[in-house]
Amino acid sequence: TVMTFFGHSYRETYREGCKILGKTEFSAKNAIKRIFPLTTIALAATYFNFYALSFTSATNVTAVTSTSAAFVYVMSLIWLKEPFIAIRMLAVCISIAGVILIGYSEGFGSFRVIGILLAVASAICSALYRVFTKRLIGQGSVIQASFFTCVLGLQTFLVYWIPTAVLVPSNVEVIEPTTFPWTAFLLTGLAGFGFSTLMCVGIAVTYPIYMSMGPLLAIPINALIDAYIEDIFFDMLKILGTLAISMGFLILTVPVPIILSFSLKFRLLIANCFRD
Repeated sequence: TVMTFFGHSYRETYREGCKILGKTEFSAKNAIKRIFPLTTIALAATYFNFYALSFTSATNVTAVTSTSAAFVYVMSLIWLKEPFIAIRMLAVCISIAGVILIGYSEGFGSFRVIGILLAVASAICSALYRVFTKRLIGQGSVIQASFFTCVLGLQTFLVYWIPTAVLVPSNVEVIEPTTFPWTAFLLTGLAGFGFSTLMCVGIAVTYPIYMSMGPLLAIPINALIDAYIEDIFFDMLKILGTLAISMGFLILTVPVPIILSFSLKFRLLIANCFRD
């Protein structure tokens, strides 16, 4: 509807959106084949993220899931054929070291370290989702990204209510309407909708690695909330781990031309030093 204000007819918008399915007309078979796996990966990332919060603080989960930028780079080397750059691989190692520091702070073998492992699983699933979404959409338009989000949301609506219908009657999960946190649930749903929409559009018009910036910026916000509401504070190991993850992320977001230029100058400087 919005695109009609920019001179596009509904028919043109529909055909443009269907291009992500490889055709100019909608096909349920192609939608399931090309988009349903991404819907499943997105659900897994969300599940791991929420379940991790049962074991550790929101700040720890946010910090660890920020390593998705590192996983995005590694996967981009494989599936998006991005160039291998040594300094970026160093950034990946720095990010992994940060996760190890946070896990060590929680205590390896403790109950709370399960939350760290679940957050890592969420980061991996999130990276898979971003890379394969980019592979599917490519340098897509805003219309194609919006159409993709629409189909993904429709598939989620049609399929992923089934576990609830099975688990609640069997008493595996207990939901009481009178005690259910409806306000928090609705706010989380709205936030998730905004996040998914911005993520799909951002991946289409930029690069997956740039879309990993959100969790990094959320770390200090979550730290303040945890300190104010939960009385949870970072110890030195967690601070060092978070700084390592942040440093690795910032290195990964530096544009390739700048990295290559810096690398060339550094090699020339080293060569001149040994020559002298």
